Amino acid sequence: MKRKNWTEAETTYLMENYPAISDTVMAARLGVSRRTLSNKAHELGLDKGINPEWLERAEKVRGLYSSRSYTEIALETGIPLRSVARIISKLGLNRSKREENRIRSRIRRNITDREKRRVIFGLAPLTRIKVVTNKHRIKLRHALKKAGYIVQRGQNVMYYHPEMERDHRRENAGRSVGLSFEPWETIDNKLCVKL
Repeated sequence: MKRKNWTEAETTYLMENYPAISDTVMAARLGVSRRTLSNKAHELGLDKGINPEWLERAEKVRGLYSSRSYTEIALETGIPLRSVARIISKLGLNRSKREENRIRSRIRRNITDREKRRVIFGLAPLTRIKVVTNKHRIKLRHALKKAGYIVQRGQNVMYYHPEMERDHRRENAGRSVGLSFEPWETIDNKLCVKL
């Protein structure tokens, strides 16, 4: 194979830019193979320095590391998640237990808030986290259940037996939070199948 004759301009360009530019990019700019490029760099005694782009990314990651999760850092900086993990490892960054707990707590709170919003607007949940959108209604449903009312999961209809003593005060409170009350026979007819 024919050896490349390097011009003075190419050699100067190589010496000035080799530490900061990747071999692939530089080889394409000079019109040579990567092998030819690395051989010439070795002959000139050139070493790769730290890439300025990497330093800039590392500085962004370092600034966000104490208050953000890996995923949040990746989203905010536009750096791939695996690269974020590599940068953190290379920099030897460590979080305190308190910082870890703060980040986890904030993320959990954000997920819970998002799930609450989805429930309020009648959308299907994205996670298995159980969220309470109306604590008063939940407590009231529980109290009515203890008082003998029949409660079905996921419904806002409370059923009562015709012969039971009804709690009108709690029923009125229930109506104000969106509960309705029906006699047990109505559901009996809907659910029972006569053979």
